[in-house]
Amino acid sequence: MELGPRVTAALLSLGIIQLALSLDKTRIDNSTGCEVTAASVNKVQTSGIFKDDHFLLYRVALVSDFGKNIFVHKSHGIWQLTEANLKTAKAIAARNNLEQKIEENFDVKLRHANVADLYKPLVCCLTAFLLIQYQHRPKSQIPFLVKPRVTLKTAVPSSL
Repeated sequence: MELGPRVTAALLSLGIIQLALSLDKTRIDNSTGCEVTAASVNKVQTSGIFKDDHFLLYRVALVSDFGKNIFVHKSHGIWQLTEANLKTAKAIAARNNLEQKIEENFDVKLRHANVADLYKPLVCCLTAFLLIQYQHRPKSQIPFLVKPRVTLKTAVPSSL
C-alpha cells in the first residue's frame, strides 16, 4: 500500500514537529547555557503576559554564566531561585489570575510546581518574571516633594 505525497508530507511534518518538541531544552532539568537562557526568556517575553523587561533576566543569568555557577546557597536553576521564591511566585500568580494564562501559554501548572521544577529553565524563568514584575513594593520612604528651608531673594540689586 502506497501513501500519497500529501499524506507522506503530513507525516514527515508531524515527525519533525515531534522531534523539535522533544528537543526543547527549556523544559529539561539542569539545562544551562546561553542558548537555553535566551530561549526561555524569549518564550516568556513574547507570550504577552509580562511586560518587556529589557533583557534584565538575561543579564542576571549572565552573572552565573547562564546557570553554570551557583552563588546563592540552596538555590535552584539558572536564576538561582529558592523555595521561598517559588512560594511567593505561586501566590503572585494566584492573586493576579495568571495561573490559567501560564498553563495555556506554556503548558506549566505553576500551582503544582515544586522546588525540583526550578531546575527546568522555563519554570525558573516564569518564576523570576513573576517575582520581578508583580511583587508588591512598598512606597518609597523618601518624599518626592521637599519643602525648601531657605527663602531665596529674587530681586535684582539696584546697583546694577
